[in-house]
Amino acid sequence: MTSVPVAPGNLPVIGHAWMVRHRSLPWLRSLYPYEDIVKVYLGPKAAYLPIAPELLYEVLVTKNDCFSKGPFYEKMQPLIGNSLGMLAGDAHSLRRRLVQPAFHVNIVARYFDVIREQTAAVSGAWQPGRQLALDDEITGLMLAISARSLFSARVEHEAVTAVQRTLPVVMEGFFKRAWAATRLPEKLPTAQNRRFNAAVRDLRRALFDLIIEYRGEEDHGDVLSMLLGARDKSTGQGMSDLQVRDEVIGLLTASCEDIGTTLAWAFWSLAKNPLEQERIHAELDTVVAGRRIEYADVERLEYLQCFLNEVLRLRPPWLTTRHTQRPVKIGNYTIPANTTILVSPYLQHHNPRIYQNPEHLDPERWGSENRQSIPRGAYIPFGTGAHVCPGRHFAMLVARTVVAIVLTQWRLELASGAKVKERVAVSIHPTELPVAVTPRPSGPMYRSARSGAH
Repeated sequence: MTSVPVAPGNLPVIGHAWMVRHRSLPWLRSLYPYEDIVKVYLGPKAAYLPIAPELLYEVLVTKNDCFSKGPFYEKMQPLIGNSLGMLAGDAHSLRRRLVQPAFHVNIVARYFDVIREQTAAVSGAWQPGRQLALDDEITGLMLAISARSLFSARVEHEAVTAVQRTLPVVMEGFFKRAWAATRLPEKLPTAQNRRFNAAVRDLRRALFDLIIEYRGEEDHGDVLSMLLGARDKSTGQGMSDLQVRDEVIGLLTASCEDIGTTLAWAFWSLAKNPLEQERIHAELDTVVAGRRIEYADVERLEYLQCFLNEVLRLRPPWLTTRHTQRPVKIGNYTIPANTTILVSPYLQHHNPRIYQNPEHLDPERWGSENRQSIPRGAYIPFGTGAHVCPGRHFAMLVARTVVAIVLTQWRLELASGAKVKERVAVSIHPTELPVAVTPRPSGPMYRSARSGAH
C-alpha cells in the first residue's frame, strides 16, 4: 500500500477531533497541499479523507457497493431511524424505489403554488427600510413550505409545532455528537443530553400520530399521501408507519436544514454583491416582465440557476462519512475493512487545483462551456451516484422560486456593521443575517396573504 500522509493537527488520544469540531473549515483548507488522500484520526481510529476528486468518485460511484454509510449517519439514527439516507445496498435500492416518485422532476411542479404562496405571504409582510433577521424569516418560511408540501391536510397539526420547537435543538445536538472522539459524552445525564433526547422523542411521537391519522384517508396530493400509497412494482410492498415516519423526518431535516441554509447564503451573497443582485433583477424583468411568476418562468431563469449553483459550491455540506465493508482499493491505496472514509463536498468545492480563485463568488463558472471542465466528483452538493439526493429537484425549485419572488419585489442590503460569520453545525450556517429591504419600483407588489392578493 502506498504510504498515506497524516493530516496536520493530530493530538494525543483525541486525534483530529478537536480540529474537526473547532477549526472545521480552515483545517479542511489546510489539506490542499496533499494531492490524493490523507489519514485522519477520530480518537484512536484512523480514517481516510480523499482529496483528489477521482478518488472520491470511486468511493461514491464506481465502488459504492463496498461501503456502508459510516459513523456520521449512525449518530443520526436516533432521529431519522432507517430512512433512505441511512440505508445502503439492496435495502437502499428498495426504499429509493418507494420514495423517489414523490420527488420526480414532473411531480415537484405540483408544489410550485405552495412555494409561491408561502413566499409571497412572508416577503409581502416586510416593511420598507426595516431591518430583518432574514435567517429567522427563512426558517419560518421553510417550515411553512415543508408542512404544506408534506402534509397539506394537517398544517395546523401538533407535528408542525413539534418540528419548529425541536429541530434546532436536534440539529445542534447531532453536530456535537457526530464528531466527538468517543460516544461517552452523549451517554452522560447532562441537561443538554436530556433536552436533546426529549426533542427527538417529541418529534418522532408527533409525526407518528400524524401518520396514523393519514393512513386510510383519501389522497391529499401531498408527499405524505404519496409515501403512504407507494408500492414496489415487483413485490407490491409498501412502507410501514414507522418507515414513513423516518422518511418524513429525513425530509423535514433536509428541507429546513439544507434548503434553508442555501437560501440564507444566497441572500447574504446578494446583499454583499450588488452587481450580482442587479443582474438577477435584470433577468427577472426580462423573463417575468412585471407579472406574477409562473412555474415556466422559473425554468427560464438561467443566470439565477448559475448563481445558485455557485452558492451551493461555496457552502455545500461540509463533511459526511462512508465505511468500508471489506478491503477496497481506491486509486493506489488499499483501505482496510471496517474503516471510515471522510467525504467532504466542501473540500472538493474549494480546491484551488479545480476552481480558479475558489473563495470568490463567480456564477459564470456554471455557464454551458465552463461547467464541462469540472471533473467528476468535484461538484457534489447533492451527492452523486446511487445515493444522490432524491429531493434535489424539489430543493432547487424552492431555492429558485423563493429568490425570484423576493428579488422581484425587493432590493437587499446587509445591515450596517453586520459581521456575518460561518458557523459549522450539520451544515454551514451564517451566525446572523440582518438585512434591510427596499422596494423595487419596477417590480410587482406581492402583498401578504392577509391582503388576499397573490
